[in-house]
Amino acid sequence: MTTLRQLHPGAVVVSARTGEGLDDLRKALRDRLAVLFPPVLAHTAPPVGSEGNM
Repeated sequence: MTTLRQLHPGAVVVSARTGEGLDDLRKALRDRLAVLFPPVLAHTAPPVGSEGNM
């Protein structure tokens, strides 16, 4: 795995046999998805005429 890291800097190296690197892969996916799909804060109002119907 050390050789792969040297040959492919910036790549996430994972071993299917041992599971080594899975935490790094999960973090890389979270980080990249957060850039593509940033969190959105939304405020919603109850439907018109719904006052007192709860």
